[in-house]
Amino acid sequence: MHNWGAVFEDLLGVVPQDNKLIGGRILLSWLKDTFSHIPDDEEREEVLQRYARAYLLFLLGCTIFVDATDNKVHACYLLLLRDLDEVGLYSWGSAALAHLYRALSRGCLINQRETAGFFSLLQTIPIEVEQINRGNRRGRQKVNWAVLHKDYIDRWNARLDHIHIYPQSITSSKYMEWYWERTVRYLTPPIPPCPVLMRYHPRGYAAEVMGTAMMSINQVLNEGLSLYPG
Repeated sequence: MHNWGAVFEDLLGVVPQDNKLIGGRILLSWLKDTFSHIPDDEEREEVLQRYARAYLLFLLGCTIFVDATDNKVHACYLLLLRDLDEVGLYSWGSAALAHLYRALSRGCLINQRETAGFFSLLQTIPIEVEQINRGNRRGRQKVNWAVLHKDYIDRWNARLDHIHIYPQSITSSKYMEWYWERTVRYLTPPIPPCPVLMRYHPRGYAAEVMGTAMMSINQVLNEGLSLYPG
């Protein structure tokens, strides 16, 4: 159990007030207000490093480690910034994915109302970005919304016609075999301890077994067809 006040004093030179450091999470607004400006005559290396750590902590809390509260960042990340020469050697991309997957898994819970993570990793930006004007029914109770949004409804109904199919060479590569062996492909709500199902919802386990079986059948068929190319 860390004394987060002591950690801040050691690495940033300032101890936040109790209402700024809550449950090990520091308000992003406090970081911005406290470290947004470096004195022009400041040349001490130790002080400059403190400002650099504060900036990096603020950046982490606004991007790859976004908190569900949307206005705090956990102080545990500050410990990773102790040695600034080592920061560039960490696998931040892997950590961002792990943080995102964990947040998505928690987001499956029925009583979960917020989630977190770097959702830019889930977005695909088309060549032509189209803005959808979000409206409400205020003052338009008699509008037929099925007609008004027909174009969007048609696109959704035809979504299965626009799935990108990857070449077979990719799915049968050594990399993909390694990837599927180590990847959790089904994010489902956790249940009480169950070692057989690895603490995942039974439906997710059944879906994984079915998916694995289908992949095995597909591999057998491909191998059989390769023997008779004609």
